[in-house]
Amino acid sequence: MPIAHYRLARLFQLLLFSVVVLCSGCSGIFVRTPIDPASRDERFVAAPAAGAGAIQPVAGRHFQRVLIIVLENQNYQAVIDEPNFQKLAAKGAVFTDFHGLFHPSYSNYLAMVAGTEIRTFADQQIEADKPTIASLLGAKELHWKNYAEGYPEETAPEMPPTHCFLAPGLHRYARKHVPFLSFTSIQQHECHHIVPGTQFWDDLEKNEVPEYAFYSPNLDHDGHDPTDDPQRGLKNASYWLKAFLERLRQYDVFMKDTLIIVTFDESRDDKENKNHIYTVFLGPMVRPGRYAEPYNHYNMLRTIEDNFSLGTLADGDGGAKVITGVWK
Repeated sequence: MPIAHYRLARLFQLLLFSVVVLCSGCSGIFVRTPIDPASRDERFVAAPAAGAGAIQPVAGRHFQRVLIIVLENQNYQAVIDEPNFQKLAAKGAVFTDFHGLFHPSYSNYLAMVAGTEIRTFADQQIEADKPTIASLLGAKELHWKNYAEGYPEETAPEMPPTHCFLAPGLHRYARKHVPFLSFTSIQQHECHHIVPGTQFWDDLEKNEVPEYAFYSPNLDHDGHDPTDDPQRGLKNASYWLKAFLERLRQYDVFMKDTLIIVTFDESRDDKENKNHIYTVFLGPMVRPGRYAEPYNHYNMLRTIEDNFSLGTLADGDGGAKVITGVWK
């Protein structure tokens, strides 16, 4: 290689490295957040294939149903200082050392349901040939749905005849926040489990909310937008979540046995790459308080798998500690 070309290539490498270092929280560059070894289970020694080699479930069933609500791009301190989120934390088990796994957002969503690292670039959509918690639930004859605000109804003109709507977005809906849509097995066989957010309330009235429910708010309600005003975005998410949970509390039967998890995908300004995020467990089975153990999205998934005796999927969830000490 000519010296001039070598120097040019070397300069490009240095510039790229500088961008990664200075922009660890930016949406376009993949960055892995270091995992605290204390969040890992030492009994797990190798990455399993679809559950093989994973440690066996150690806890009993604490809840009959789980509802996961994922919000967007806010630092832990900003959220815990916001009045509505602060009141919510006082009612449940809030984790003061909880972390996202990656930047950008998209990879965190995939890890929440697949238990492993799947690299993404910006908002470029992918199709991953990997198992998800959906397959584990199905093997146990349990049910799941991903409710997504703004996901088009089957009869809408934007919906293709396959029923699986794979466009990157529609109005305030964003596919990147609906993790199950990125897996080929679900695209081919189980897209009927991905439904508009409005169906959540219909299912609630009929007592048909499944054992595993993942709720994806739209860009206005999850705190993502406006991107140039994160404080306003946080307020929007706060007001939406407050109204959502107040409406939900009217359904006593649902609330009795349901664990509600409110978490964020990633932190916003993350120069130190700690990805520190707000996460709270809510429900009558939860012992309110602040818990300082280090956890991340893999621990959340592992806890759900353990509760339903599902087994595990991959190295991330398989090697993660189950969240304990928070149950009554």
